[in-house]
Amino acid sequence: MSLLHHALLSLKRKKKDAVSLGLLIFLAVMLLTTGLSIQTTIGDFFEVSNERLNAPHYTTCIPNNQYKDSYLEYLQNDPRVSAVELKETAIMYGASYEVNGGKALLYADFFPIDETTIISPFSVLEESPAIPEDAIYVPYFFKNNGYGIGDSVRFEYNGEIYSFTIAGYFETTWYGTSVNSMVMFYLPEEACQELYGQIGGGKY
Repeated sequence: MSLLHHALLSLKRKKKDAVSLGLLIFLAVMLLTTGLSIQTTIGDFFEVSNERLNAPHYTTCIPNNQYKDSYLEYLQNDPRVSAVELKETAIMYGASYEVNGGKALLYADFFPIDETTIISPFSVLEESPAIPEDAIYVPYFFKNNGYGIGDSVRFEYNGEIYSFTIAGYFETTWYGTSVNSMVMFYLPEEACQELYGQIGGGKY
């Protein structure tokens, strides 16, 4: 007598167990189906957003003292690469800021607002009607962390405090989530150049 036959006989004798097992199998299948649907939807959403924002397929940030012009030349001459863009960024390695009553560490890249950028251009989601002098644009997840437009955000780096006022939230598919320790920010061009002179930076 097969094992399957034994199992069916056992289930017939214990109908309650059979019903419970059936419900568990049904729930497991439903959860698996739901999980696969969510995963597919998220993947599609990322691809659509990446295309809409003209985001890069690959990105890297190299400190100035490690950067070589040959890196850019290599990418420009690679037939597999359709477009390359080089940006200057002010960098804070291991800056801390306040969030939810505590402190969090991040690798902060500060970019100047540049309307001529083609790859992943500056895309504002919400903005203050009056732009403060010490304006900073932050990723949207800062809103979920309790930071509103007009609030002050302070970064502690190398024993110094750098304070800004949130002028708005921007949209990005790169370095704009709370699960990534590398986070990008945007500053007005002059302010970014001043910060770059104070803390140094790299190529992005």
